[in-house]
Amino acid sequence: MHLKATHTPRLGVIMPTHPDEPQLIAVPLSCTMGWVNSPPTFCVASKTIADLANPRMCRHHVPFHRFAPIAEEFDQ
Repeated sequence: MHLKATHTPRLGVIMPTHPDEPQLIAVPLSCTMGWVNSPPTFCVASKTIADLANPRMCRHHVPFHRFAPIAEEFDQ
């Protein structure tokens, strides 16, 4: 998931260096786990992907996963 350019400096990390090396700062260009807004972002992205994938799976024969019955026991 890409970030807005204005949000990337908030996630900057100062990289460790040796005394004779220049200071480097890493600026991520995608959302990372641990960012304060990442949990809702990842949840929304996962839900959107599932919402798009599930109808397509219903139109095509997709075999059940072998662990599906075990997973259903935990849902109850």
